[in-house]
Amino acid sequence: MIPAYKYRREPGDAAAAGEKGGSDESQCAVCLSAFAEGEDVRRLPKCGQSFHAACIDAWLCARASCPLCRASVLAAAPPQSAPGEATWPNIRMDRLINYSLASRYQNEVSRIVIK
Repeated sequence: MIPAYKYRREPGDAAAAGEKGGSDESQCAVCLSAFAEGEDVRRLPKCGQSFHAACIDAWLCARASCPLCRASVLAAAPPQSAPGEATWPNIRMDRLINYSLASRYQNEVSRIVIK
C-alpha cells in the first residue's frame, strides 16, 4: 500500500488557498478539488503525483496506473535474463522439449500408411 500523509500547504501556493492560477500540484486530479490543510494525501512513488487518499484508493481498485501520466503503480518484476541471453537450465529444457516433439513427430509419421 502507498503511504498517506497529511497535506500541508506551502507558503505562496495560490491554488490551495482557493485562488485562480495556482499550481496543479495542490489539486487532486481524480476529484478536481484542491487539497485542504490536514487532508490525507497519497503520493505515487514512480511519478510523484499526489491525490486524496480516498480518491486514489478508489481509482487503484479499478486501474493500476496513475490517473494523470498512466505510469504503472505495480512493483517492477524481478530482473530476468535479457532477451537472447540464454541460461543453461533454459537451454537444457529447450533441447528436451525439441527432442520430445521430434520423437512424437517421427512416431506419428511412421504410423501414416499411404495406399
